[in-house]
Formats: sequence, C-alpha cells, structure tokens
Amino acid sequence: MNRHALDELKQQIPLLKYLQALDWQQARPIGFGRFLGLCPLHDDHQPSFLVDPHKNLFYCYGCRRGGDVIRFAEIGSPKSSRKPANSNPRHRGQRLAV
Repeated sequence: MNRHALDELKQQIPLLKYLQALDWQQARPIGFGRFLGLCPLHDDHQPSFLVDPHKNLFYCYGCRRGGDVIRFAEIGSPKSSRKPANSNPRHRGQRLAV
C-alpha cells in the first residue's frame, strides 16, 4: 500500500471513533480536545493513554507506545482481540492491518 493510500485511510477512520468502536472509554477530557483513559494495550489501572483526535494520534505513558490508527491496528490490543479490527460496520471492508 502506498503512502497516499495510507494517508487517505487514516483520514477516513478517525482514531477516536476507531477506539470507541473497540469499546475504549476515555476517562476524561484533558484540554485542547485531547482525552485520557486506560490503555487498551496493557493492563492499566490509572489513565495513561492519551488520544489527540485533532492530530489523530495516541500515546501511552505506561507502555510508551504511540502512533496513529494504522500503528494501533499493527500493535493489536489484547483487551480488544475478542472483536476484530474491522468489525465496526462503518469500517468493514477497510483493512487496517498493514
């Protein structure tokens, strides 16, 4: 997949909506449109997962992973592995694994 196609895909699938489709619940807004919640990539007991919907990026201060929606799909999520990445009807047919 070329760079242009990846950029288009990232614009079509906002990270925050993708995470919410995987049942991620943000703990609270922290200003400037960003959200903080429990990290879906590891066992988290304190909110450490930052999502910036304007930049379409995430970063976890606990496991030190970050990136965009494509990177999140590549890393995978143990907590959301019960639900396939393309199980959201709005995103079906758009493969996220690269």
